[in-house]
Amino acid sequence: MLNGLYIKNFALINSLDQRIEQGFTVLTGETGAGKSILLGALQLALGGRADLKNLTLDGKKCIVEAEFILDPKKWKVFFEKNDWDFSESTTLRREIVPNGKSRAFINDSPVKLEGLRCLSEMLIDVHSQRDSFFLKNPQFIIDFLDSFGDLHAQRDNYETTYNKLNKIKSKLNNLNTLNGENIDLDYLKFVLDELKSANLKLSEENDLTNELEILSSSEEIQLLFDEIRFMSENENGLDNNLSRWMGCFHKLKQKSNIFSSIRNEASSVQDMYQTIMYNLESWTEKIDANPNRLKEVEERLAFIEQLKLKHRASSVEGLLNLESLWQDQIEEIENKSRDVKNFQQELLKLEKEVLHTAELLHQKRSKLFSSIEKNVIDSLGNLNMKGTKFIIRTSKLSSPAIYGNYKYSIDFSANSGQSLMPVEKVASGGERNRLFLVLKSLFAKGVGLETIIFDEIDSGVSGETAAKMAEMFSDIGKHSQVIAITHLPQVAAAGSYHWKVQKNIEEGRTSTQLKNLDFDERQEEIARLLTGEKVSEAAMAQAKFLLEN
Repeated sequence: MLNGLYIKNFALINSLDQRIEQGFTVLTGETGAGKSILLGALQLALGGRADLKNLTLDGKKCIVEAEFILDPKKWKVFFEKNDWDFSESTTLRREIVPNGKSRAFINDSPVKLEGLRCLSEMLIDVHSQRDSFFLKNPQFIIDFLDSFGDLHAQRDNYETTYNKLNKIKSKLNNLNTLNGENIDLDYLKFVLDELKSANLKLSEENDLTNELEILSSSEEIQLLFDEIRFMSENENGLDNNLSRWMGCFHKLKQKSNIFSSIRNEASSVQDMYQTIMYNLESWTEKIDANPNRLKEVEERLAFIEQLKLKHRASSVEGLLNLESLWQDQIEEIENKSRDVKNFQQELLKLEKEVLHTAELLHQKRSKLFSSIEKNVIDSLGNLNMKGTKFIIRTSKLSSPAIYGNYKYSIDFSANSGQSLMPVEKVASGGERNRLFLVLKSLFAKGVGLETIIFDEIDSGVSGETAAKMAEMFSDIGKHSQVIAITHLPQVAAAGSYHWKVQKNIEEGRTSTQLKNLDFDERQEEIARLLTGEKVSEAAMAQAKFLLEN
């Protein structure tokens, strides 16, 4: 239920803090007094578009707050799902700063405008005579049917299944390609097997190249080894000379310790020489002229070079990277193939489930038609539209939509003998308003809609019809909170509460204010609605009669 409305610096409203009661409240005022401004401010708090031309901020921040009293059993889980702080007294707020930027809040927490709008649409229904074109909107008719029949659980079940189906379809479309390119799986497996069978090693090419150099020069290397041994081992070779050389350094140390360091350095040279000769002997054992091994190495290097050219790789490392990449791609494709098969099976299952749940939902909706049609025809008859015909037609869709597998429309005739036609083509403005009021009345009774605001929906009617509409407003107010902006004295008199919008001019500045009227003030205001500015005693008497009856 809407509990309060706070407005600051919105158009002609400098400041307003209005408490709102349960039941039926009427709002009246002279043309141009600011009734539309008040409604515009409320719609801003509910997530509506901010029209900066009409805000007249004058360097001040505009604030509009709508406070609602919420039942925790109904709303707490919804707030938690949306990660909003819940309070039984929940405030929806919009702020517009002078540069035109807007911010939205729920209970002082910043939210996106879409979130604010989503919540407000479930809390309050705002209708004006300009909104009657919704009668031809299939979504409106479906929402009405589901709300009237309390089919929200079945509708949610269908929409959940329908959304699952669309997600599966989207996943299948994405799985048809890999990175946006079609890939030949058989060829990919062939080249991967070729690389795997090559059994490449990361340092292999470098090791083979070194081995090839040695094998191809083994005889020359052995001759050099022999020459080195000769220079080392003969009578005047390095071995004998180095021993005598070290003996001299030893004697120097014996003469004085100042030669210890240079003697140690000489010893290091001797150790290095011995290590070199030991390694040389090791290589001598390894190097042997081996034509068969030479051929193997040459063929292996040629094979590696051929693989590099074929696959446009610059090294064995590049070939091994390709091997890893192709392995990953094959696994991904095969996994996706399995996923495609599973998704296709799931798709068939969901398609059947969507059609089944859509058909069940349609059957439940169809069972409401006769009751709705009778109620609408009877209620319109009470509003001086006797002889009206009203039926809900269905047509099956070629494929299911988010709301089901049938489209619903309204055919209407306001006069006896007139053929039924789509309501938007034959109903006048006044007829559409009365039809909408009847539907809203059924809607409110069916689901207990908490708050409804009517903006001059009674336009175009008078006399007995106006009195009947007033009764209907009052009747809706027994089930829901109703606020009606009206020019009809009969409707104004039917309200449990009465607000008047009036325009004041002080020090050359115009402002709009909202006044809560007492009985005497209501009598005078209703008399004004009856006769205009000049209120007669007869009009006052008639106004009192309307209020008391």
